[in-house]
Amino acid sequence: MSILSSASVVVRDLLVPDALPLLRVVGGDEGLDSAVTSTYATELPRPGGYVPRGALVFTTGLVLTDDAAVRRFTRDCIDAGASAIGFGTEIAWPHVPEGLRVDAGSAGIVVLEIPPTLAFARIDDYFDGLRITRQLVAERRLAVGRLLDAVRKGWANTSVLAPELHRVIRPGQDVLVVCLDADARPEVVLGGDYPVGLLDGVLTAIVPNPPGGEIRRALPDPHGVGGPVPIGYVASAMDEALAAFRLSERRGLPSSGRDTATLAALIGRLRADQSAPFHHHVYLPLARHDHRHGTFLVATLRAFHAADGSLGLAAEALHVHPNTVRNRLEKAESITGRSLRDVAGRAALAIALSTADGTT
Repeated sequence: MSILSSASVVVRDLLVPDALPLLRVVGGDEGLDSAVTSTYATELPRPGGYVPRGALVFTTGLVLTDDAAVRRFTRDCIDAGASAIGFGTEIAWPHVPEGLRVDAGSAGIVVLEIPPTLAFARIDDYFDGLRITRQLVAERRLAVGRLLDAVRKGWANTSVLAPELHRVIRPGQDVLVVCLDADARPEVVLGGDYPVGLLDGVLTAIVPNPPGGEIRRALPDPHGVGGPVPIGYVASAMDEALAAFRLSERRGLPSSGRDTATLAALIGRLRADQSAPFHHHVYLPLARHDHRHGTFLVATLRAFHAADGSLGLAAEALHVHPNTVRNRLEKAESITGRSLRDVAGRAALAIALSTADGTT
């Protein structure tokens, strides 16, 4: 994730009644989350060659004398890739022209009605301030992320985090590590000035345990939580939270370190180079035997694994006699040299099958 993307301002961010009173959306609601890259004020009848992509275009429509002119102006803004059009009313037009509202809205461009009491310059200043603030926050997150990464990898001890932690963590207090999607707004969902860094492309925050009342219980999905641990063990909590976050992404549910303490979660954390031997030496020999001889060893192993090692349940799922399942398993054992009667053999089976599924 780049600094630019994390610092982006979207159209919705400008709808702040206290700061920009009476600014009103009159079209293109589905574009409210479009990024605004700049502002551009114009009274040209055909501004297309000058409108920056992603711009919020300001106009009062002084030279738009009829519906045809309005639609040509709007088409230029659409073709240029504008994010929004802010139309100043009660100067040339009492209301936003219907053609602009309909055409821009249909193209997913937000149409904003700007009253005469709200100067374009005020909106521009607010946008600039918000963009600079987001930029500074993004840069701080990259810097904190580098500190978190150094601690996680053992290149530095937790003392390097002291300037970030002293504001929110009491001496001797345990901490939690919370991982959120890179597009989340931790200042909103967590509250407080907790240290937040971009770690492996994931927003990673250190918060006190128990969390303060300002931390909302309903964190956005996906999210993962590691800990609680003393601050000296925060590196392990980071790994735990990142693993929980990846698990949350896969299953669509919030996850914690406890959820990662399963064989399936462990398999999901294996790198390709770690799972490759199981694919090459357990799965492929079985798949090749099935292909050459028309057998069903892989299907039988899947059913056996799904039945948690029960011959009877696997036989029911396959609609065969339990002895058939037993014979197939013995054949699989002879091919792979792995015993399915012990935990290690069944674990190897689970890893091998997951490589065939593409789940590692």
